[in-house]
Amino acid sequence: MTLLRAEGIAKEFGGVVALHDAGVVVDRGKIAALIGPNGAGKTTLFNCISGHLRPDAGCVWLGDREMTGAPAFRMAQHGLARTFQNLELFPDLTVLENVLVGRHLTMSAGPVASMLRLPRERHQERRAREQALAALDRVGAGDLADRAVDQLPYGKQRLVEIARALALEPSVLLLDEPAAGLTAGEADNLGELLQGITADQVGILLVEHDMRTVMALADEITVLDAGRVIAIGRPEEIQANPAVIAAYLGVEATEASEHGADLP
Repeated sequence: MTLLRAEGIAKEFGGVVALHDAGVVVDRGKIAALIGPNGAGKTTLFNCISGHLRPDAGCVWLGDREMTGAPAFRMAQHGLARTFQNLELFPDLTVLENVLVGRHLTMSAGPVASMLRLPRERHQERRAREQALAALDRVGAGDLADRAVDQLPYGKQRLVEIARALALEPSVLLLDEPAAGLTAGEADNLGELLQGITADQVGILLVEHDMRTVMALADEITVLDAGRVIAIGRPEEIQANPAVIAAYLGVEATEASEHGADLP
């Protein structure tokens, strides 16, 4: 079952084409990866999908609901959560408080109910805390809930950001460079975590430069180059695709094919 579909996405900045007819599909319980050389448009496509940018053209669907141009908080309310390439944590808050910040995006009680602590608001706060703690347990950081987040090593902070996204109980999880800065061991543990998340029938869209992680985890890979999709396929197909190799190495596809080059 398709949980997320983006198609025909176009975006320009000051006349410079960042995306042209780009798209990606994420299915339930699967990991889709989005790769490409620097400047290919991966983050721009991520931002158009997640509601941080409005595309100039194209459509974004969550399940059977069209969400094109919806703001990020609305996307979150309808089941899409994301992390960022650069950590977006609040250093002065505890780990639990950072996760609760994400959970509050889905809370519907209004300001009067919040101020007066009406029953609905108290129920939502209890539910938010339960989900935040469950998300921390899910990523193996439950024992860190009361720690100041800025006291954690970088790898643990990455897990806190993923927990914050999971606390939204998403059907689709977008991860922007989750393995960046991790040791090989931490990256392997991350892979096990992501496979466990998909076992819960969540769909994952992954942007990642670490080809080892991508090839080990992805069910399907979409390749962008200069804002256009140049290939879609299984990891073994992408590794052998001359156009993909040429995009990474900066050579002609025929030359890459003739020399049997591999992805970096």
